[in-house]
Amino acid sequence: MFYCIGITEKGVMSHNEDALLVNREVVDSGITEQNIQAPFIAAVSDGVSGERSGEVASKMCLEMLRDLRYEKNIDLEGALLDIHRKMADYSRSDPETHNMQATVCGVAIDEEHNIMTFNVGDSRLYRFRQGKLRQISRDQSLVQLLYEEGTITMEERKTNVHR
Repeated sequence: MFYCIGITEKGVMSHNEDALLVNREVVDSGITEQNIQAPFIAAVSDGVSGERSGEVASKMCLEMLRDLRYEKNIDLEGALLDIHRKMADYSRSDPETHNMQATVCGVAIDEEHNIMTFNVGDSRLYRFRQGKLRQISRDQSLVQLLYEEGTITMEERKTNVHR
């Protein structure tokens, strides 16, 4: 049994572009708290700022991920690429959603309790163990790339216009 909790709120933004997936339930506001049996996927998605329909993109991404029946033999990377393609096709179908994009980050637990983590974009995955929080994902962003190649410092990374 796994205990999962997720909280999403708009914070200082004018609207919320986050959504959560916990135990086949997509939540785009408030709190969800559940005990879950494996196999399952738990994830967070966030609309990409500056693009259209981020709240649509994040929810759509997680709804497609929810419909995936995860187990040890599933090609998760291929499934995520398929979700990306479907979202891109959808975004071209309507001027309101043109170029909509979302990040996605989460864990997939198979029937044998093996854990696979995934991250696309700059939503982050953390591990909380023995009272300590540690980031275990790596951002897929321009700012992270600039930092890793030594073009900007850690301090500049925090204030960069593209963060």
